[in-house]
Amino acid sequence: MTAQDPTEGSHQPLRLHVAAFASTLLDIRGRLPSVALTSDPALESTFAQGLPIALPATPPGQPKVLVLQRPFYDTEERMLGDLTHILANGWVVVIDVDDHPDFIAEQQGRAKAPTDWPKFAHVHAVQTSTPALAQAFRTQNPEVKVFENAVFDLPPFPERSGSPSVFYGAVNRGSFPVQVAASLKNVLGDNPRTSFVVVHDRAVFDALPTKRKTFHPTLSYEAYLEVLAGCDINLSPLQGAPGEAYKSDAKFLDAARSGVLTIASPTVYADTIRDGETGLIASDLRDWDRQLRIALRNGDKRRAMARAAWDYVREERMFAQQAAERRDWYLSLWANREALTRDLLARAPALAARLKA
Repeated sequence: MTAQDPTEGSHQPLRLHVAAFASTLLDIRGRLPSVALTSDPALESTFAQGLPIALPATPPGQPKVLVLQRPFYDTEERMLGDLTHILANGWVVVIDVDDHPDFIAEQQGRAKAPTDWPKFAHVHAVQTSTPALAQAFRTQNPEVKVFENAVFDLPPFPERSGSPSVFYGAVNRGSFPVQVAASLKNVLGDNPRTSFVVVHDRAVFDALPTKRKTFHPTLSYEAYLEVLAGCDINLSPLQGAPGEAYKSDAKFLDAARSGVLTIASPTVYADTIRDGETGLIASDLRDWDRQLRIALRNGDKRRAMARAAWDYVREERMFAQQAAERRDWYLSLWANREALTRDLLARAPALAARLKA
């Protein structure tokens, strides 16, 4: 690769292209940030979903950063082929992953791929959603940046009336949410007007000991938010498996944005939710009945906690509050591309050999 002037193309906006390998359910890590950043005059932000990756045409000398969202390669040959092509076309390459690679493989029911970890060493930088994930990825690549999951729009805090409804919507959470659903028999018997809405997880829906329930298959992100916003209480259980500790608090953010109270497990959520103030923490399986009773019994307390969570999102977790930091990081990657590329090729000799050839 030829040396480049760090100021070359500085009169042009940086082309930020996000290429999403995952076809659904990761809008807050790829599509929505890309759309939000289109308003920044220093960036030309674009998004594409699905494979194969098609590199956008760029004018000569234009700065350009490619974000590969949750890329998966089943073989080293495919990984090297893709990255050789991308690097040969002059892109600075970033991987965005917001879950632990071993946990992703487990939840997808597949064996660990030989590239699940090495791929992070074969790019210029990594961006992720939590400090725990950043620490894990730094074993492969020193250039790691944390951008917390965030909220992209904030509707007015809602005024609610009528019988309370409870929401559950998640994927790949194992059997524990089913156990939680089944454990609610007594509280639902004592609160027979309470209704449930479940998205995606049929096993949870079937386990709920009530006839007042509605099921939706997997929805688009916007449709999921709309259904969630029509409820009063959101359940977000995690059993506490090792890989779950690396997950983010996105489900809490989705609910808080909509003025919905979250009851959650301490894994992940205890770092964000102030128990009794911005939500409720259910420490073990028996706690879900107790915390749901509290939420159903006292509507004023429930709304006060939901409002405090809504305020927290408005003050600390809006995407607009991190947009400038994202832009500046991408610009710094381009400015430092020569040093980053040297380090990358030193970490990945097979990739360096292909580029030289």
